[in-house]
Amino acid sequence: MPVEGENNILTSNEASDMDELPGTIAVIGGGVIGIEFAYLLSKLGSKVVVQELMDHILPMVDPEYPVWHRNRWKKMVWNLIWAQK
Repeated sequence: MPVEGENNILTSNEASDMDELPGTIAVIGGGVIGIEFAYLLSKLGSKVVVQELMDHILPMVDPEYPVWHRNRWKKMVWNLIWAQK
């Protein structure tokens, strides 16, 4: 996904200090921190795109958990993009 302009890439620490809510944001990585930020930002009103290299999110938790939540997340303002390099 191309990034235009300056200061458009944030670490999780910088994202937690944002003064304004972005209209749209891409979260790189479907691990715990990425999914927490995606969930929070979508609940606050941002359109969220999660990009994950693996073919599933939250690889360190119960394999059935991401499947159950994926169906729930489809009802939210999320897009999940798999196997992105």
